[in-house]
Amino acid sequence: MQLDAFIDAITELTPRLCRAILAREQDCLSCDRVTIQEIWALEIIGYQEPCPRALLLKQLRLKPSTGSVFLRRLESSGLIRRFHPKGNRRNVDISLTARGRRAIEQARRHRRSALRLLFEPLPEKDRASYLAMLEALTVQFSP
Repeated sequence: MQLDAFIDAITELTPRLCRAILAREQDCLSCDRVTIQEIWALEIIGYQEPCPRALLLKQLRLKPSTGSVFLRRLESSGLIRRFHPKGNRRNVDISLTARGRRAIEQARRHRRSALRLLFEPLPEKDRASYLAMLEALTVQFSP
């Protein structure tokens, strides 16, 4: 397949696939009172714990003022803990609480169920090809 034809097809299909995945994930999370954006933040924190506040807000593409409100909500929900790193009162680091870790695990269980419904009908070799492409793209765009 020519690159331009591939890009045209991906341009058409990617938003549809993302909406399908997000819709199933939202259905699973709606009963837990944790939003997808909150789960994404918790996952970022969990991957880089303790996570510097500035890095988290950059990855979430939030302005500092919006980020402060967002983080205050996560903290008041008992999902995160904010603190100053030793010897540095200017910076703020963030870590997960036990409740935050449980929320991530529950979200991952829900996500697995939603993805099973999406990908179960595909033949095994197609799933393997899709996974190989995602892994290659993830490596390419990882910091």
